[in-house]
Amino acid sequence: MTGQAPEKDRNDSSAFRLLPGLSSLSFAVQSAFDAPGLVTAVAQHVLELARADSFTLLLLDYETGELQGDHFERGVTGSRGSCRVTPRPGSFLSQILRRETLIVEDSSTLDETDWKELRQDGNPPEALVGVPIIVGTSLLGVALLGFHRPLRTNARRRRAILFLADQIGLAVDRIRTHAELEQKTVRLEEASASLRRIDEMKSELISVVSHELRTPLTSIKAYTETLIDNVKNPAFQLHEKFLGIINEE
Repeated sequence: MTGQAPEKDRNDSSAFRLLPGLSSLSFAVQSAFDAPGLVTAVAQHVLELARADSFTLLLLDYETGELQGDHFERGVTGSRGSCRVTPRPGSFLSQILRRETLIVEDSSTLDETDWKELRQDGNPPEALVGVPIIVGTSLLGVALLGFHRPLRTNARRRRAILFLADQIGLAVDRIRTHAELEQKTVRLEEASASLRRIDEMKSELISVVSHELRTPLTSIKAYTETLIDNVKNPAFQLHEKFLGIINEE
């Protein structure tokens, strides 16, 4: 019994060590400038704070029911790979999508089909944690934490994991907001470019019309001036011809 107490204390303290540092997730999101950079920043902070060896973030596509995302590993810069999966009924991922937090202390209890669905390559972790990513009442996706060491579940660790899941949810919500703003910015830029093209076409049309109008008006003005100059000149016999030309213009 005495030999187990220090390990229990270490588990409890490690569970709570991540709590003060969770505010850095918000800073990580604010410090990145594109959606992939945001996801990578969140992944690196989660790996560090949870002392996990692997992290997978899968976002839910509401139209297809698919989960799509990236795998990350401690010590590896950027994504290790991406995946797209449709969870099977009753599978590990399906249970998490029912808003259940699953802590698997011994990953060997998972069957082969679950591992295939999780797209986990290489050596599977000894322990696996799956949490739903929820913001408000909206289910955004699933986060998976893998550990290459034994993981013992207790009330404090579970609370810490749930709190971490909340923070991941807030970070993911900001990522989606950032991505939506990027899409709106692109659409606004495209609309602005279209308006500029319309203005250019309008200016060109006005220029052409002005030129076409200016040419006959110049002739009319010349003929009119000649008529005015010769209105009392009996020798000038072209009044009728000039008026006909003006009428045709």
